[in-house]
Amino acid sequence: MLYNDKHEEYWRNEISINKGNTQGLWRTLHGVLGDSPGDEASPYSADDYAKNFKDEIHSVRASTAATPTYDVSRRVTSSFAESTSVTTDEVARLISCAPNVMKLDPAPTRLVKDMGELLSALHRLVS
Repeated sequence: MLYNDKHEEYWRNEISINKGNTQGLWRTLHGVLGDSPGDEASPYSADDYAKNFKDEIHSVRASTAATPTYDVSRRVTSSFAESTSVTTDEVARLISCAPNVMKLDPAPTRLVKDMGELLSALHRLVS
C-alpha cells in the first residue's frame, strides 16, 4: 500500500512539474507506461539523409518540370508605419512568458529564455 501511494505521488508530481511543457509531459507519460527511453542512435548517417533529401528535390523538380510558371500579379499590402516603444522590463517579461516549445522557432525557446537578460540588455542598447 505504501509503495503504491509513493509511486502514485511521484508520477503526479512529475506531471505537475511538466505542466505546460508538452515534451516533458510525453516523457512522463512514457515513464508511467513503463516505456524505456529512446536513446538508440539512428541507423541512418548524415550522408543517407542528405542523399534522401537530394532525391526528394530531384523527384519534385522532375514531376513539376512541365508545369507552366504561375504569373503572380502585384497586389497592395499593408505597411508597418509606426510602432510603440517597449521597456526593457516588458522585453524580459515577454521572453520569460514564452511557451517552452515552439516548433517553428529558429532557436530553441529554452535557449532564448536562458539568454533573456542578455536580450533585455541588447534591447537597452538598441532603443
